[in-house]
Amino acid sequence: MLVERSDELHVAEFAPTRLLILQPTPFCNIDCSYCYLPNRSSTKRLTLETVRAVIRFLTDLQVKEPLTVCWHAGEPLVVPASFYEQAFQEFASSQIKVQQNIQTNGTLINDEWCHLFKKWSVQIGLSMDGPETINDTHRLDRTGRGTFKRAMGGLTKLRERGVPFSLLAVLTRDSLDRADEIWSFFKNTGACHLAFNIDEKEGAHKSSSLETEEQLEAFRRFMSRIADLHEKDPVIELREIRDMRSHLTAPVGTEVAKGDNQPGTIWNIDCDGNVTTFSPELLGQKHARYGTFSWGNVHTDKWTDVARHPGFQLAWRDIKAGVDLCRRSCQYFSVCGGGCPSNKLAELDTFFSSETRCCRFHVQAVADLMIERLERRLELGLPKAAARTEVIMGTGSTDGNRSRNAVLYIVGAGIRFPEHLTVQTIEILSGCKRICTNLHASHFTSLPEDIRIKCKSLWPLYQDKRHRSANYRDVAQAVLDAGERESPIAWMTQGHPIIFDSVSQLLLRTGRARGWQVSVLPAISSLDTILAELGYDPANGFFVHEATALVRRHVPLQPAITTLLLQPSLFGSDLAHLTADWRPDLAPLRDYLLQFYAKEQECGFIRSSTKPNDESTICWTKVGDITAVAFEALASSSLLLPSATIDRASETNGANSRRSGRRGARKSVSSPATS
Repeated sequence: MLVERSDELHVAEFAPTRLLILQPTPFCNIDCSYCYLPNRSSTKRLTLETVRAVIRFLTDLQVKEPLTVCWHAGEPLVVPASFYEQAFQEFASSQIKVQQNIQTNGTLINDEWCHLFKKWSVQIGLSMDGPETINDTHRLDRTGRGTFKRAMGGLTKLRERGVPFSLLAVLTRDSLDRADEIWSFFKNTGACHLAFNIDEKEGAHKSSSLETEEQLEAFRRFMSRIADLHEKDPVIELREIRDMRSHLTAPVGTEVAKGDNQPGTIWNIDCDGNVTTFSPELLGQKHARYGTFSWGNVHTDKWTDVARHPGFQLAWRDIKAGVDLCRRSCQYFSVCGGGCPSNKLAELDTFFSSETRCCRFHVQAVADLMIERLERRLELGLPKAAARTEVIMGTGSTDGNRSRNAVLYIVGAGIRFPEHLTVQTIEILSGCKRICTNLHASHFTSLPEDIRIKCKSLWPLYQDKRHRSANYRDVAQAVLDAGERESPIAWMTQGHPIIFDSVSQLLLRTGRARGWQVSVLPAISSLDTILAELGYDPANGFFVHEATALVRRHVPLQPAITTLLLQPSLFGSDLAHLTADWRPDLAPLRDYLLQFYAKEQECGFIRSSTKPNDESTICWTKVGDITAVAFEALASSSLLLPSATIDRASETNGANSRRSGRRGARKSVSSPATS
């Protein structure tokens, strides 16, 4: 039985806001067969006055910064770039830090748009369904012509102008037997991320091409094949695999927090300023029980008015009851979070409901696929059905009988080998049956004989010009295989064993998932040596990030805090570069830094010494000039950006005498296992 609750309790239940979806116009220049928008022929447009009202509406909210602002629900690029220039400036002048995002069909992208995207670091989502014959089955313009060539023109323009982008594809019945063709196309586009949606009943789209059990089986086969292809060549991040793996390996008892069934996490505002929360697809719909889903307007209302609106309160009671029903009745709840309200309404005509066909495709089938792959890899001793239930419900472990008692030590070799090996590490290594390492075999001669004879170099597994994550996966798997045969075993990696080391992180997660006893023994990292050489006390603030990820994720910087960017010599590439015949293009990094720093801001490429009694090197330059730095100064270095408010001399004690040092590039102080 549902119990009425007070307005104040409804207000208290609102979550911090993470996503704002703004509709610049409902109009779309193409007419996809599966589109959910009911009024995509309307040419109404969002005004700057409404943008300002949106910003005022946000000021009363608890916002998780940086707030993602996604321009969507129509084709955003039919509104001129000049509008976004002004709108972005309005947001930039506010007190709220935002990350601008545009979801587009790509057919209108040109040089002017690319300039805007780069100037404002806009994250671009490009909608395409695959190669031409697949894409043009459902993504047609208003005259019935295919849109593939125009979308590819936009994609090519993004790639030529160095604008990162993600891809979003809708899977229909026509896609499911063409996994190899679809994967081959997408992996060669240059996109950073790929996500699959399914053709689903939603909004104005009253039917789906994916309705039968046979189509569900075809979807399972499709996703299984895509997972196989992705594992062999993970050149592009796949949302479905990434998210489900994260959900399945979360601590026991963890539940997915689904944004579109929690009030306030997502706000959806149409071009007239009408406001709703929950699923974006609800905006503009009407329903016999719930009426419209416009529960306020930014020109006249605050978010608390939305929370007190009778329509919201009725919808929230039913949505919450539906989530509770999912929690009680569905074994997949811990990896789902209770389903999407818009799907429940479209398929079951009420929010007070549980499983939908969309759930069976997008959640259950993907979860089954990932668990089956984990079962094969971990060789579970449980029967498959029991293992699946226990993993999904969070009641069991993923350890196998065969390796339950294995012992794995993850140890750091420090920056200078073997001088940085600790006494504890040497004792542990002496007691191990096997020591796997990313050090070259030539380093073993300086080790005591009882340790040296157990060492196995995995350096040959690091392949040049290969995706780095594939290298890390193969190395980690070699260590795990060795641990199945012998125990105790050690993984010895350069620098600190955990800081910025992908192989160690893989071993830590997988080893513990198998029920192994996994211990980490710290060592000296490049962060330690750099801080010591600079004489900088991080108590004043110290920000560390990987250079490529900083720009791809649009992480905001604070010039008042000293910043260290790792791996600038690998900027913009996910491949392994083990030779000196590759130089990164630092222009996008420079342009991103110039959003926070003046061109004349001094910075330095710093590299710790890897040899006893040697000195670190630091090459000083200016932020605006980092593209001109010689590669020998850039290789294996980190990029230091001193605090803009503190005298550089006070931060670089001990390094000033070496400012002009531009020695030839030494062997990287970052292990080849770093990411």
